[in-house]
Amino acid sequence: MNIHEYQAKRLLARFGVPIPEGRVAYTAEEAAAAARAIPGPAWYVKPQRLGSEEAAVVYATTPEAVAAAADRMLATGPAGAGATRVLVEEALPEGKAFALVIGVDPEAGRIACWVGSSLGSNRPAAARPDLDRLLIDPALGLHPHHARRLAARLGLAGAEAAAFGRCLGALYEAVMALDAVRIEIDPLVTHEHRGVVAVGLAMAVDDCALYRQPEMQALRADGEEDETLREAERNGLNYLRMKGSIGCLANGAGLAMATMDSVRSHGEIGR
Repeated sequence: MNIHEYQAKRLLARFGVPIPEGRVAYTAEEAAAAARAIPGPAWYVKPQRLGSEEAAVVYATTPEAVAAAADRMLATGPAGAGATRVLVEEALPEGKAFALVIGVDPEAGRIACWVGSSLGSNRPAAARPDLDRLLIDPALGLHPHHARRLAARLGLAGAEAAAFGRCLGALYEAVMALDAVRIEIDPLVTHEHRGVVAVGLAMAVDDCALYRQPEMQALRADGEEDETLREAERNGLNYLRMKGSIGCLANGAGLAMATMDSVRSHGEIGR
């Protein structure tokens, strides 16, 4: 289950992950008021709709510009992003920028960390072959030498490396406590006084663990998720949408895959 960026930031801040000051707004007027309440001289306006957080983030230098950007993002139709809310955030001074991902590596069956250059947008680690990977032994957990090794790969030293280590430790704690399968920060920027700050953030949690995460359940974005998937979940089914005109209901993953492969070989399922 994916959650909004502002929700993820509120959760991770509890664990000590440094985040920019920001406020959520549901109208253009609220967005302008948020900008006036957050120290300037500039702000980022980010649409908060699942699947659109990568959409154009607007850099604004006046509360009026913030309001105009929010108005466009909250609008429906071709001219708007159709977001349900926006995140207004302080625009920090430029510093070194990196990508940091922590989550489950399905190939290794372990928690892993990936670090590398920033692309300025949230992209899954699997889509970033340029990222360096470090696996975490589940029996030993995260240790300071892991953070030092990753900091060295990023060229960080001294206070910046120490701040990076604290951030990584907080992220690992959050992954374990919240049953997160992926937390992506891009960019993670260095800051003169705060060390490092998680500017761009995306987070997903394990659907199968929601029964023990009632707080995460409450964060579900009703109306923004695929209703067919929600209906399948309510009925205890694992559902995968595919192209084509033939559906398959099976009592096991192996049987389902074999059946779908057979149907696909006859041209009934899009590749």
